[in-house]
Amino acid sequence: MITVEEYFFNYSVNKNYTKPFQNQVEQHIGQLTSSGSLLLPKLEGYLAYLENGNRKLLEDVYFKRRRDAASLALYLQWGQSEEKFQLFEEILFTICQEYSWALPAHIPMSEDKTRYIDAYETVDLFAAETAHFLAECTVLFKDKLHAALLDIIKTEIEKRVLTPFASKEWKFEKLTNNWSAICAGSIGMAALILEEDQERRGRILQRVEEAMECFLQGYGDDGACVEGMGYWVYGVGYYTYFADMYEQVEGKNLFTTPKWKNIVTFPLKAMMPSGNYLPFSDSPEEVTIPSSLNAFFYTKFGIVPAKERAVTNFHFDHCYRWGHLSRILWWSNEEVTDSYQDLNGEFILDDANWVIVKRSNLYFAAKGGHNGESHNHNDLGHFILGDAKGLIFDDLGAPVYTGDYFGEKRYEFAHARSYYHSVPYLDKEEQREGSDYKAAIVEINQEPHKFFVLFDLHDAYPNTRARSFTRSFTILPDERELTIEDVFTEPIPYETHFITRTKPEIQSGTISWNHGQWALHFDKELFMVELEELDIKNHFNENEAVYTIIFISQNNNHREFAFKVTWLDGEIDESY
Repeated sequence: MITVEEYFFNYSVNKNYTKPFQNQVEQHIGQLTSSGSLLLPKLEGYLAYLENGNRKLLEDVYFKRRRDAASLALYLQWGQSEEKFQLFEEILFTICQEYSWALPAHIPMSEDKTRYIDAYETVDLFAAETAHFLAECTVLFKDKLHAALLDIIKTEIEKRVLTPFASKEWKFEKLTNNWSAICAGSIGMAALILEEDQERRGRILQRVEEAMECFLQGYGDDGACVEGMGYWVYGVGYYTYFADMYEQVEGKNLFTTPKWKNIVTFPLKAMMPSGNYLPFSDSPEEVTIPSSLNAFFYTKFGIVPAKERAVTNFHFDHCYRWGHLSRILWWSNEEVTDSYQDLNGEFILDDANWVIVKRSNLYFAAKGGHNGESHNHNDLGHFILGDAKGLIFDDLGAPVYTGDYFGEKRYEFAHARSYYHSVPYLDKEEQREGSDYKAAIVEINQEPHKFFVLFDLHDAYPNTRARSFTRSFTILPDERELTIEDVFTEPIPYETHFITRTKPEIQSGTISWNHGQWALHFDKELFMVELEELDIKNHFNENEAVYTIIFISQNNNHREFAFKVTWLDGEIDESY
């Protein structure tokens, strides 16, 4: 075991491989000025969330301040500039002056939503991360920071995070999602660095360990992250940052459970031929696994989770989380660029109730599970399908996060509604939210050139619980064919939807994309077809047009409904 000080000063910050990252940091700090970087978040940002759930107004300022502080903390590990160091001290001081380190979306409010409650002592993801960042600064720059500032920083961490955490049990400690790992991991690292009372230190670290166990309970033995790949990076990242420090300083290994290998290989299954990731739940397609995690897991398990051609970009994370950025500098290693191995095949994720069929130029995934999952969408029986160019049958991902999206109006957003997923809309009924609404894999048939999966969906809708309802997918990758079949024991007014971001051409009995490169075949005598265009904003506040292909059965006595998707081999037309 080593001391905390030894932990930090064992890392080299003068590696050729990280030079591009360091150059980006230097380019950014060259633009910093005291007039821009020292502005505190304004009252209007806090009021905007109270009044209309607007998170962006406050968070834009908040994360720019974290970006500027992190960039200076990185640069000053290798660069010498008295001017920049003075600016760094001033930024640290203004962080200590903030009304709250927690974001408004996570601060308790009065019932009439006119004021915040205990904002100063609210511990959320970002309060914990701020404590972690500042705590590491007290070690990295202990001989440079003014003694008065060091005392202010330590006092604020104590009053805002360590004491509130030690004084009561927090909801996030028992969550089985990213919150438990990030909050507890950040608090654990701060305690390892700053807590001098050995008895209280032990109690805090014991609770952190228990929270980490709760986080792991959110992963089944299959290793799938049902929150989506973006939250894999976030939760697994902070678990890893704490676990590494904990093992080196305290001698405890938190990577003993066998399912860790499946957790680490999950990104290899979730990465599509386009280089983007499976976009179920609230995760976007474009996710970056930082080079720090590639290096760590290659050393730990001999597995490189993501293809890496260079060190991760300084600006990859719009929240500029110190945990990610510092470890990119300290851990990244070019050795992983030659050690990555792609993973193709058929993957059955039994605990999540997902299936994936992955080839070099094909990606198919379908999901069951339940509608009470973390970052849930009502999407039981939903699927995606595409190739190296991108997805044809798509998923909307998440919208801009607002108070409404994480409140009672969540399922008024297109992104979370079953109506805007590739699933049926039965007798004008959508799926409902809650863990009682569920779907399970009930049959799998794997042959050398054929993959079949059957989902039981009778518990997915309020009006199918008294009848049998199954959805099957049969994919023949070599023949470039997917068949989707919905079967009911009793007739029901049937309508089903398919979601795409690429505008299709509607023909007699066929929907096509890219001049026939992709085609969806249907019974033209049975179905009336409509195309609905919807303008939405994605998670990054960018405008997008999406299309819902709607098939309405003209015969209410039918019990079986089938669709076939085909695609061509050969060159990909760049026009789509």
